Amino acid sequence: MLLAVKKQIEETVEVKTPAYYKNYLGNLYYINEAGELTVVRKQMIHVWDADHGKVYTDAIAELLKEGRPCAKEEFDQAFTEAMGKLKTAVGLVEVNL
Repeated sequence: MLLAVKKQIEETVEVKTPAYYKNYLGNLYYINEAGELTVVRKQMIHVWDADHGKVYTDAIAELLKEGRPCAKEEFDQAFTEAMGKLKTAVGLVEVNL
C-alpha cells in the first residue's frame, strides 16, 4: 500500500547581512544586521522582523528559494520610487502636471 505523507524539514541557514535580493516578480528585499526584512513592491513597502513569527519565517524561506542577490543601489532606487508613490497617495508631496 502506498501512503502519501507530508514531510517538513526545518533548517538553519546563515545569511550575511546586510543582504539585498530581487525575486522573479521584481520585488526587492533587504535584510539588515538586526534581521529585519524590508520588502519593496511597486506601491507597497513591508517591514517584518522575527516577532512576526510564521509570516516572517515564510517570507525569508521564500526569499532564499526564489530570490537572487541584487545591488544595494537597485534596492535603494526601488525604495525611493515606492516611497514617492506612497507620499503622493497620501498628499505629502506636490504633483506637478
